[in-house]
Amino acid sequence: MMKMYKLFSLFLFTSLIDSSHAYASGTYDCPLPWISNAANCYRFVLFTASITDAKADCAADGAKLVEVRNIAEHDFIIRWLMTNAKDRDEWFTGGVRDSRASGPDGSNIKYVWESDQAEVAGLQFWFSLQARQKPGNRIVYYTDGGKWGWSILDDTPASATRPYICQISKELLYMIVNVDRGFDFGVNEIDPVQLQKGPVLIVQPVDTVYDPASAITRIVMNCEADANPLASYEWFVDRELRRSPVNLTDPKITITGGRLTIEKPSDTTHNGDYQCVASNSFGSVLSNRAQLTFGYLNDFPKSNRDPVVATAFTGTGIECIPPKSGYSSLSFIWYKDNFMNHLRPNVKWYTFVSNDGKLYFQFVTKDDEGDYFCTVSRPNTMDNFQEGKLSQPIPLRVTETVGSEQEPQIVNSFPKAFPSSPQVGDNVRIECIAFGTSVSQMTYSWNRTDGKAMPSNANFSDYNRVMSIPNVQLSHSGRYQCLVSRKLGLYTAGDIALSVEARPYFTIPLQDKHVDKESTVNWMCVAGGVPMVTYLWYVNGTVLNTTRMAPDTRGRFRVANNVLTITSVQPSDAGMYQCSASNEHGMRMSSAQLRVLWFPPSFAKFPLQPNTYGTLMGNATLICNPESAPPSTKTWLKNGIDLNPSTDLQQRIRKLPNGNLHITQLQSDDSGNYTCEAENPLGKASSTGQLTVLPTTTISQPPRDMVVMVNQTTFIFCGASYSPAIDITYDWWHNTYKVMFVKVRNLGNSVYVYSEPHYTRGTGINRGGLYINYTQFFHAGTYACVAKSSTQEIRAISRLTVMGPPGEPAGIVCSNPTQTNMTLTFWPGRDNGKPITSYVVESRNRLEMYWKLQKTGIPPSADVNTRITTVVGGLSPYAQYEFRAAGINSIGQGVPSKISGICQTDQAPPVEYPANLGGGGGKVGTLNISWDAMPVSAWNADPSRSGYVVYWKRSDMADDQWDHERINNTKMTKFVKTVGQNFFYTKYNIRIQAYNPMGVGPMSPTVDIMSAEDLPKGVPISVKAVYYNATAITVEWRPVDNTVEVMRGVLLGYRINYWIDQEEEETMALFKIIRNQTDHGLIIGLRENTNYMINVQALNTAGNGPKSENYRTKTLRAAPVEAPQDVRISIVDHASVLITWRGVYTTIDEEPLNGSTVRYWKRGENIYVATNKDAGKEIRYVLGELEQFVQYELRVFGYSRGGDGLQSSPTMEFILGPDCKIREDSPDKDYIYKCDACRTRSSTAVFATLMLYLGRILLQS
Repeated sequence: MMKMYKLFSLFLFTSLIDSSHAYASGTYDCPLPWISNAANCYRFVLFTASITDAKADCAADGAKLVEVRNIAEHDFIIRWLMTNAKDRDEWFTGGVRDSRASGPDGSNIKYVWESDQAEVAGLQFWFSLQARQKPGNRIVYYTDGGKWGWSILDDTPASATRPYICQISKELLYMIVNVDRGFDFGVNEIDPVQLQKGPVLIVQPVDTVYDPASAITRIVMNCEADANPLASYEWFVDRELRRSPVNLTDPKITITGGRLTIEKPSDTTHNGDYQCVASNSFGSVLSNRAQLTFGYLNDFPKSNRDPVVATAFTGTGIECIPPKSGYSSLSFIWYKDNFMNHLRPNVKWYTFVSNDGKLYFQFVTKDDEGDYFCTVSRPNTMDNFQEGKLSQPIPLRVTETVGSEQEPQIVNSFPKAFPSSPQVGDNVRIECIAFGTSVSQMTYSWNRTDGKAMPSNANFSDYNRVMSIPNVQLSHSGRYQCLVSRKLGLYTAGDIALSVEARPYFTIPLQDKHVDKESTVNWMCVAGGVPMVTYLWYVNGTVLNTTRMAPDTRGRFRVANNVLTITSVQPSDAGMYQCSASNEHGMRMSSAQLRVLWFPPSFAKFPLQPNTYGTLMGNATLICNPESAPPSTKTWLKNGIDLNPSTDLQQRIRKLPNGNLHITQLQSDDSGNYTCEAENPLGKASSTGQLTVLPTTTISQPPRDMVVMVNQTTFIFCGASYSPAIDITYDWWHNTYKVMFVKVRNLGNSVYVYSEPHYTRGTGINRGGLYINYTQFFHAGTYACVAKSSTQEIRAISRLTVMGPPGEPAGIVCSNPTQTNMTLTFWPGRDNGKPITSYVVESRNRLEMYWKLQKTGIPPSADVNTRITTVVGGLSPYAQYEFRAAGINSIGQGVPSKISGICQTDQAPPVEYPANLGGGGGKVGTLNISWDAMPVSAWNADPSRSGYVVYWKRSDMADDQWDHERINNTKMTKFVKTVGQNFFYTKYNIRIQAYNPMGVGPMSPTVDIMSAEDLPKGVPISVKAVYYNATAITVEWRPVDNTVEVMRGVLLGYRINYWIDQEEEETMALFKIIRNQTDHGLIIGLRENTNYMINVQALNTAGNGPKSENYRTKTLRAAPVEAPQDVRISIVDHASVLITWRGVYTTIDEEPLNGSTVRYWKRGENIYVATNKDAGKEIRYVLGELEQFVQYELRVFGYSRGGDGLQSSPTMEFILGPDCKIREDSPDKDYIYKCDACRTRSSTAVFATLMLYLGRILLQS
């Protein structure tokens, strides 16, 4: 098992690395998969293990679990973890709790490093002070999904398996025996560009939704592999559970290289899951599947919609019920009565449009009554205009009632998330809406109830009713709470469990393997995903099915979920292997190549250094590094005689664990010819070099020429042999400049000393070496190692080549603009070691100010001295653009070029017309036309010379009688035309188009609107009043005829004017607007037992009509002021209780009592949904048909013609069941007693009288 951990250790670079021994970063640098930092090497093991196995795996290479001694080391580790740790949130270290220091309060907690028992320092490294005091014994690196720091874990249970970090000093690198092989292992080719290997997909197809109604006429799927020899490509499609090659006889389909193009695809012929296969002589690999689906939007049904009926001052909702579509989300707009009345929640704050299209009202009034239309359109596309679909009218009918303040109540099913099952990367929208009355907006706030912090990227909108989490992550899963309150009122809360799911993603992908014949391959892939993923293995693009293998092969392959084991590996097993991870959200593939190696030892690439020089009493290391498969045993000879060096580290001449020969305290007779013989079952090879011991200092290990990848840590080894009696120093020169490891800068009177960030000296046995941290292209060149003593200076030179993505192109300029195209030219950048395969161009519109990919696949020039020219299309007319280009090679995409100058496309006529054309209303005798201003980007020309052309005519006029007006202002959104008072409320046809210096744009559809109304002529008659309660009356009248002749337009409603008789003048009257055609209206908030005068007017949008005759009325006396007292509950049977109370007495200022009402509801329900039972004039009532084991709440109140009286207090609570009990709460007592009053369950009392009362109950029982 330890071997498997080592095999699966991962070394992740920020850029692709395909080098190995010959071009690794120095013989004494950290070998793969170890990572270099300062004086240590680190191995991050993503696979989990127990603490015992983790220690043993590190110790197998002479390493230990990481021990962090300074802030630079801590920063290095957390930078790696933040980039590469995936979903591994706890990592073992070598820190433990010191059992000798303990304290129950945590004050004496002490931690030490296991290797030397040194106390752990650095309080700032801990995740939090609470994390330091958690129970457990092992320090781990921990993250909550945001920051990283130390925490504590109990590592003793067998289930406590975690990933871990190994650490070894660079002075002990000779202890590392097993290092990773590369594609150059076993071949004579040392140029990474020329190394042969199987296909690795670098561009894969993605899911595509094609809308036949859009302006786009084709879909393109790309597949590109890095391979040598070059890959060939095939495409397959899965449709109706059948897999078949893409039909190349279809004239709509074209395959160019790995690119699949379908012109005008059709749903019946081209839908399905597409997959690319890339192949060369080493094998084949499958791409991820890409689904091609089709978007569409059907019409709404033509059938009439049932009306929505709601009571005034209560909340309600109107369903849109959008038609079937091929889109996962749609856009919704609501209108009331006509297109002039666009419903905007930012104006009408008590309305809310949910992401599913449903329209909600926090509360409704008669003003909201009308016909509502839902418009649904496709999601945003590249089209300039997208037609929507319109529903049939949905009537909303509002029933009048007495208004009252209602506390907020969150609507059922809210908070609600869209999408309901989001995936990682989605933009999540969580909505919250509450019903309730309030004269001002309700206050919404959000928090998490699971103890975690709110997402740092969360934002809030729509009066805080919407919380958005862009690019949601798995760490955002949890419970979120919405709190709603009204000013000076109560609050309510609702929560939602957000469960973020994820399509498969590989936390530990497959790694290429270069193994010996007859050895065992253990391949493991680990993928995350929610729900859990399932695994399937492929070889050369075919499912690995052991039942179809030959009997002698079948027994060597074993598949156990995500682990593939091949025993006794044979050359026929070589090829391309893939692990697929699937869940309901899709499938992802991880690929790797298996090379089976079987060859005798060879020193062809790494012979012994021909001449090695040492100094008397100095040290020398002879490196023996042959290639062989299987590994060879190494034997050392001196002058042809077996040397038999010891492996004891204390001996002067010893053989290191990696086979190298190390000699200390050199003597003159150590000079001679040394031979390393390497032998394996296939043969033997040897290499000889001469060691010369000199009386003076010499560079025994000169630096070698190297090729490294950009962003890699490079180590250039240089070792001098010298007498211990001599002081030796090392200097390094890069080209003609001396490497300064410490720099000094004078700023005014201050002197600043700082370390060079890229260069670091070697330490220990690597003392003469040079580390180049985060190697960049400017580090390439010659490096000279200079060893100096007081009497001598020796120099050795090597050359460093840096490879990576292409360098930035230069001199990008634009020319030959058209309305939508621009010609770009630029000089190619450096290829940085691998041929440039293509270029991409990004553009930035100055109105949008973000970069987007404008063109890909631009071919490189054959000559680096030839400028590249390409035409970029798809631009907007009369827009200012900036461009930049970047090269791509097999390593990746390079840095972009400097930004071009500002380039402007030519002007073009508008291609849009203004949206939301409508109008109506206004001053008598006018025609009011309105529209939405077009954005600056839609004008396609100079806005100062652009505008609108508005057209109108009466609907009874011929098509050649259109009148029009040119409006020279692009920001104008309204035009008023005087048509004369005789043409009040007359139907007009209107339309609009945009114009600019290049011409006019498309004409909008014709819209019908009405000219302004005149004041009504009709007068309501037969006005009278009917008592409602003490503070409200119902006013009745005979309605006016809703005709154009009477109303001079359309009846909007009625205005009821009212004032106190004898106390107020009519000019002081209050009024209530009653919407729509009706014969009555309710006015509330009146004074009890008071005379009022009332009159009524009809109204339309122009104003109020003539007043009716005045009518005098008087309000009733008050409702009962007293509340029922001494409410008691006793059990009747399993479903009934008896309620008794002391009656209510009324005074002369109150209406006579008509009876009492028992109001009850289930605990947790709102009191507004309570059930009322009329007890008449009785003071007892049997409440039946109750449920057992349900907690009820109950109150009693009296009523009269004046209205409902005060409710009894406190609220009584009771539960029917075997242990029936009643709970009574009030400010001065709180006790629970049995429904049959047999005995007291528990009691607490503030006053002694209550204690005596409860005592009597106990005595009676």
